Amino acid sequence: MKSTVKLAKPLTKVAAKASAKPAAKATARKPVTKPAIKTAVASTVVAKPGGRAVTTKPVSTPKAVSPIMRDSFTMTTADQELLKKCKLDAIKAGRDSTKKSEIVRAALRHFAALAAATQLMELNLLDPVKTGRPKKQKK
Repeated sequence: MKSTVKLAKPLTKVAAKASAKPAAKATARKPVTKPAIKTAVASTVVAKPGGRAVTTKPVSTPKAVSPIMRDSFTMTTADQELLKKCKLDAIKAGRDSTKKSEIVRAALRHFAALAAATQLMELNLLDPVKTGRPKKQKK
């Protein structure tokens, strides 16, 4: 009795077909680029009697929202207490709620407005902080 066994296709052909398809897909993909978001300030022109045109106050278009990014950093407990104090001051001044990130963002804008020499001086006054997450204390 003879048994007939069908042999599988040679591996070289199967491997060649399998590797050809993903390569075709990879080359078909195009990189996604986001358009730059710009804000424009336009002024309103009002026609006055006598053929004069008067430009009024600049009217800003709605602000474009920046992409949001999550970040974390290490700070001293004294800095954390300053954040809490700023939050309480904002509430006392009449603001309903203030987040830590809002305070940090506002402070960053003020810092960026300083002269480079003043920025350097303020950075040199900071206590050095070891980067990374602090080790958990045993209870």
